[in-house]
Order: sequence, then structure tokens, then C-alpha cells
Amino acid sequence: AYGCLVLAPNGFARDNAQALRNFLAASSEGWRDYIQGDRGAGVQAADALIRRANPAMPQAVLAEARASLR
Repeated sequence: AYGCLVLAPNGFARDNAQALRNFLAASSEGWRDYIQGDRGAGVQAADALIRRANPAMPQAVLAEARASLR
């Protein structure tokens, strides 16, 4: 989530530098696509996952949050 951190111990980062770079690149790309996306299939799928985890989350709140992040 945009409100939390992902921590990696120094040893993991040192021993798995490429995996860590790939994870960061994929996370960045995913957030960029979600934030900049409109109502494409990827955004709809992401919103569906969010709403499945939090059924009380109205679609309007997700759209407003995405617009605020832009």
C-alpha cells in the first residue's frame, strides 16, 4: 500500500540485489499504471482486489484517492 514500507535487511539486499531492483521496478510500474490509469482492465482488477479485501470501501473513494495521488 502507498501508506506502508517494505523493509529488506542489508544482507538480503546485498545477496539479492537484482531481485530487489526488480521488485522495486515492478512496484513502481504497478503504482504508476494504477495512479495514471483511468478505468482500464488493470485498474478495474486492482480496484476489485482492494474492494474484496475491504468490502466497505466505496468505488468513489478509490477513484478520489487515485485522483488525489495524481
